[in-house]
Amino acid sequence: MRKQSRLPCLQCAAFKGGKRLERTHLGGCLFGHCSLGNGESHSVPKKAASRPYAIAPFRTCFQYRLNEQEETMSTFPKANSFDTNLVRSKIMGPNPLKLCEELLCGVDFAKGSRVCDLGSGSGITSVMLARGYGLDVYAVDLRSDPAENRTFFRRMGVPDGQIHPVKADAAEGLPFEQQFFDAVVSIDSYNYFGRDPRYLGEKLLPYVKPGGKIYLSIPGMVRDCHDALPACLLASWTPEQLEYMHDMTW
Repeated sequence: MRKQSRLPCLQCAAFKGGKRLERTHLGGCLFGHCSLGNGESHSVPKKAASRPYAIAPFRTCFQYRLNEQEETMSTFPKANSFDTNLVRSKIMGPNPLKLCEELLCGVDFAKGSRVCDLGSGSGITSVMLARGYGLDVYAVDLRSDPAENRTFFRRMGVPDGQIHPVKADAAEGLPFEQQFFDAVVSIDSYNYFGRDPRYLGEKLLPYVKPGGKIYLSIPGMVRDCHDALPACLLASWTPEQLEYMHDMTW
């Protein structure tokens, strides 16, 4: 049996016109089992299942049907095209490339679509979006240095005209014209700046074209437990850190 992980569950949602279209569940299960897209659940160790907030082994719980064949995302061809040491030096959270690839599984972007990688960090997901999907990517982040990211993008062989590092505070809105993007992708960052219930409609959707989509991957809980945080979570996070993690209903 795999060693149990203390990573949170990851829940993803796709939005169109402010309405949540679909929900997928990625990563490790926080509460002993998770509901899959087909309504089934994966099994967990009896010892873990006996605890109300058990953490199951970290693994991908979702399967997709691609090209009429049942296929898991365990190989992640786009993510695995990156050198492991490079990924380790660039990531700012767990498995951003694999999360991004699974989130976009089955999405058919038109080549050259203008996409915002919101909260792009060091830009490694931006490189995958540009190189692996053929997108025109705007790598938007508050903390990273655009000049350093530009150097990295060039080193990765992405033309300057295809990827654009931008320093901006997403919480304050974006420095672009309205309806500028065909889509927005955000991996493990939206939960920091998008928790205000007015944020999506007032600060993000105005920059997305009609019919465009927003793809989010965020850490979250299957069921909110902030009224009584279990010891297994407090062993790894402070209550302040856990405040960034809630369930989809929240």
